[in-house]
Amino acid sequence: MSIQIQQKLRQANLKITQARVVVLKVLWEQQEHLTVKQIYQQLYLVHQKMSLSTIYRVVCDLEKAGLI
Repeated sequence: MSIQIQQKLRQANLKITQARVVVLKVLWEQQEHLTVKQIYQQLYLVHQKMSLSTIYRVVCDLEKAGLI
């Protein structure tokens, strides 16, 4: 799955970062829409420490690129 995510980020002309890959993976694995806080909580459960501000920034970047 991460290879597909990396390809999508490249196609959107976004730099491939761990934060973007992880957040996009969480969003693609869900059946419903998630808030930034819900994304944060899911990442925390799998021991991925990331600040809320980083998640907000990543979500904004992904939205502008049309990936979400």
